[in-house]
This record gives sequence, structure tokens and C-alpha cells, in this order.
Amino acid sequence: MLANLCVQIRFWPSLITSTLITLMIYIGVYFNTRSDLYQMFLFSLIYLPVLTFSLYISWSSTLKSRMVFLQHTLNEYNRQAFENMAHTDSLTGLNNRRCFEYLAQQLVQQNFDQPLPMSLLVFDVDHFKQINDRYGHDIGDQVLQTIALNTHSEMRQQDILARYGGEEFIAFLPETSLDEALKVAERLRHKIENIVIDLDSQHRFSFSISIGAAILESCETDLMTLIKQADIALYQAKANGRNRVEAYDPDLEQSLAGEMQNWQVKPA
Repeated sequence: MLANLCVQIRFWPSLITSTLITLMIYIGVYFNTRSDLYQMFLFSLIYLPVLTFSLYISWSSTLKSRMVFLQHTLNEYNRQAFENMAHTDSLTGLNNRRCFEYLAQQLVQQNFDQPLPMSLLVFDVDHFKQINDRYGHDIGDQVLQTIALNTHSEMRQQDILARYGGEEFIAFLPETSLDEALKVAERLRHKIENIVIDLDSQHRFSFSISIGAAILESCETDLMTLIKQADIALYQAKANGRNRVEAYDPDLEQSLAGEMQNWQVKPA
């Protein structure tokens, strides 16, 4: 009984232990009092409150411990959920723009010490506004989710894939040459153009993406410059007919500067 009062142990073990101890004590008292029921009654008046108090202390301690544990678990779950909301695009489940830029920037900085080829793909849905206008935003969302799912399955573990905004996606490919990145991009483009979405039993439609690729050629190139270069290549893919892959060409950047400003406000 003193052990139950002084040491915080679990309730059910306490109950079993206390029951056994109580039984043994009652047996001992019964034989020592020579079966005197009056003395047994007096003993019970003193002992049973102590037993009840002991079990209450044990139960209360266990309850508080479990409440603290559950509260800690709930706080940890809420913290992780909040972090996921801050870093994840709610529609596609991919990284969001902020998370992508943070993760990609870390890799770019690490690359200063041991330069390795790093490539970037920027791609978006061709004629996405027309898809939304014709089929509705629910179908437009389904298109984005389908692209996210199929693109994610083609990425390696070290690649960083994100929804960069609207219908635009971005993929950072560490330790990947431009030729390798173009092969990945072409594989993605071909995979997407062969997807068919069923509207109902009689109607279906397909869609395509255009992709721009660029490579981090030197330590002097920062992430934002690399994204701009891939964006220029994406514009070139749109200008050349869409549903195609283009690599960044430095010679085109000056000549396309004015045209790209106009393109930014036009439908994709």
C-alpha cells in the first residue's frame, strides 16, 4: 500500500497488486483475530479508505500521464500538419513555390564547392485557359492533378518537383546534364500527351504540355537566373507550336525579351 501511495505506477497493475495484497492482509488478519468479525470490521473501516485513496492516487497519476502524452501527440500532429500546409500545394500535393525555391537554393549553394551539372525544367499546360472555359475549373483542377501524379512518378528521389503557380510546374534535376534533362522532358511530354480524361461515357479529351529546359553552367548563375532561362526556353516551345521541348539558347534572350513581356499576359 505504501508503494502505491509513494510510487506512480500504472492503474491496472496497481489494482491487481492492491487486490492481492489486500487478500493476503485479510487472510492474515482473519487468522490473527481468530475469526473475530468485530475486529475484522474495525480493520476494514481503517484499511479500505487507505486502499481506496491509494488506487485513486494511482489512477489520477496514470490519467494525467496519458493526458500529457495525448496532448503532446496532438501538438506534434498539428505542427506537422501546419508545416505540410506551409510547404505543400493543396491541390496537387507537390511542393509549393516557396518550398521549391528554398530546397533548390540549398542545392545550388552546395554545388559551389563541388560543381556538378544541374538542370531545370519549367513546363505548363497548353491552352489551359480554354480547358477551364470549355470544361470548367473542376476539370482544369483534374488536369493539374493528373500532370502532378504522372510527373512525380518520373522523378528520382533527389529531384525537386513543385507546382510553381497556376498551371506552371517546375522540376530541379541535380547531377543531370542538359542532354539528360531533355530526355526526361521528352519522356514527360510524350507521357502527358497520351493521357485521356473521360468526361462521361461519350466524351473525352486529351491535353499537352510545353517544356523549357536550362542548365546551371557555372557557380555565377543563381537559381532565379536559371529559372528565367528555363522560362525563356518555355516561351520558345510555345512559339514553335506547343507540345514540345526546347532548351535555353542565350542568343535568343535579347531578341525575345520584348515578346516575352507580351506573352506573360496571354493565354497559355
